[in-house]
Amino acid sequence: MLSLEMSPVFSQMEVQVLRNIARMFGYDEQSGGVMVSGGSLANLQALAVARNHCFSVKEEGLTRLMEQPVILASEASHTSLHKAAMLLGLGTSSVIAVKTNQNSQMDTSDLEKKKD
Repeated sequence: MLSLEMSPVFSQMEVQVLRNIARMFGYDEQSGGVMVSGGSLANLQALAVARNHCFSVKEEGLTRLMEQPVILASEASHTSLHKAAMLLGLGTSSVIAVKTNQNSQMDTSDLEKKKD
């Protein structure tokens, strides 16, 4: 929910639902999250939070960064990662595909090569 003022009942309900989900996965009462409408929005939200946290670009933007941030993703990852990278100002070329095995798991040797 966007804010407590706009949706007081649903905002409180969201907190309770997320706490219950967190408990189902073994997390404590301090855990939380955000409910989104689907995977594409979840990827966008997660990458925005990671970008802002890891690179402190919330106030100053991406232009002050000395190096291009990258997203290491499975070659089987959803196209929404490319869309999110574009919307977040990272560019689609920032999404680096990592090879996968027959179980769609990342090939750790390929990941090691591409992380450097």
